[in-house]
Amino acid sequence: MMAVAGPHDDLAAVMAADPSVLFEDIARQHGATLRQVVQALPRDMRCFAPGSAFADAMGDIARWGDVTVIIHSDDGVMEVTGPLRQGSIARGYYNIPGPTGFHGHLRHERCAAVGFVERPFFGRPQASVLFFNVDGGIMFKVFVGRDETRELLTDQLPEVNLVSMMVVSSASDTNDPSDFAEFASRNEDRISTEVHPLLTPADLVQLPKGQAFALIEGGQLYKIRMPLPDSSQDPAMPENLEAIAREMARQYAGAVSAEQNKLTVEGKGSGF
Repeated sequence: MMAVAGPHDDLAAVMAADPSVLFEDIARQHGATLRQVVQALPRDMRCFAPGSAFADAMGDIARWGDVTVIIHSDDGVMEVTGPLRQGSIARGYYNIPGPTGFHGHLRHERCAAVGFVERPFFGRPQASVLFFNVDGGIMFKVFVGRDETRELLTDQLPEVNLVSMMVVSSASDTNDPSDFAEFASRNEDRISTEVHPLLTPADLVQLPKGQAFALIEGGQLYKIRMPLPDSSQDPAMPENLEAIAREMARQYAGAVSAEQNKLTVEGKGSGF
């Protein structure tokens, strides 16, 4: 008897082949929940926090500046772009004050997980936070903002705590003839913590040719150095990195259909 694959068995293969697909389309085609679809992404493109992190995640997002909040339903896609205000929990809701912009009352207790996704979308990197409900659906999505050139804003990428130590020395004396101690000295180590962005624009523009930063393995930052090609010893070697990029673009052009190239998404949402 031939074994029949389950409806979700090939999700990982589908998402690995094209991680830029719309989650809602794949969920509908495979009879899966949106959470199952996102979990099927390659491991270096997604990580998850429990639903109890809802308020902490929203508090961090409130410090990012302009973001795009997207609510996707069967009847349409709603986008709100702008800063997300700091909310608070009261009477069973996470309350975001108004009166303009994204505001309202969210049932935070129905959040089962918070997903952090970084993946390519229409040829550009896309970073988002997805809030999953107890039914496996997505309550709403928050997309990292983009600048005027449509590139991700680096100041919205994660921040890190840097610990520094400073050696402090001091000395004092006394002119009291009755005091046995003529002077006193003190040495101590002071430890302080500062918050710094994971990457700054200066880090990116100062990169030498053949080097790059990459967020892989669940969002961990790596600096990659690619040896520059040398065609003097190998005639098949491309002349430079630009030649490699052109050849890759030529070979991968068929991966994006003509219909996808015609698709235009209005606003700053950069995808659903």
